[in-house]
Amino acid sequence: MENNFTKTQIVFKETKKIFLEKLDIYSPEEINNIIYWGMESIFQVTKVQILSDVSIKTTKKWKMFIEKMLNYYPIQYFLQESYFYKHIFFVNENVLIPRPETEIIIEKIIAKYPLKDQKLTILDLGTGSGCLAISLALLYPNADVFAIDISEKALDVAKKNAQIHQTKNIHFECLDMQKIKDFQKKFDIIVSNPPYICEKEKTEMSKNVLDYEPHLALFVPDNNALVFYEAIANWGNLYLAEKGNILIEINQNLPQETINVFQKQSFSNIILHKDYFDNHRIIEIQK
Repeated sequence: MENNFTKTQIVFKETKKIFLEKLDIYSPEEINNIIYWGMESIFQVTKVQILSDVSIKTTKKWKMFIEKMLNYYPIQYFLQESYFYKHIFFVNENVLIPRPETEIIIEKIIAKYPLKDQKLTILDLGTGSGCLAISLALLYPNADVFAIDISEKALDVAKKNAQIHQTKNIHFECLDMQKIKDFQKKFDIIVSNPPYICEKEKTEMSKNVLDYEPHLALFVPDNNALVFYEAIANWGNLYLAEKGNILIEINQNLPQETINVFQKQSFSNIILHKDYFDNHRIIEIQK
């Protein structure tokens, strides 16, 4: 059907049949969403138009899309876009794909800081695509936001997203979060979604994550699983302002162990939050 006009419903049904037969890690609903998202982006049609069965001209890119999806390639990387907290972010294989559960960090911050004109200082440790830092910069335009990452390639993605969203109040820096920098200021908010998946957990992961997303942003050694939380606690001890807050994403299998890291560093006001799937996911710490 390459380079010929056809109806959207024919394309949708043919593609769905192939995906249902070949892609065993996705539910039928997830497959529907993948196809809709791909069609909307590649053919520049809306979901309403797809359901209305309008005519489209199939392209080589659509054939490539099907081939990539059958190899479990993440649709976000193929389309180079991912949704996070009401915005679209540019992504590629140099950064982790933003997850909905990470949005809980934003929601908790809004609950604590409802006034959007506040002059906050914010630090994002391991910024990746920049989704947390940029979302916060958009929410708090008077904030002073600092975002660090060990990967120059990840920072290139974050800087591109900052340009796309026209956020000028973010300072990016290539830095290993395990190495504390000498800052001349305190931070009201520290956020982080650090690597936290143990190497032994690889066997439980889907091919679309394990084969394509950056391992640097995912995995930690089995014998040192909390290394980045120890670093975050050190940052908090040095640079968290009085009554400031740390909000971090955690490994659902290590909630108490992660809390213990901060308790050992004299943090006592710690709240554990669950995600949308009832897994322990976010820790909120107040100084």
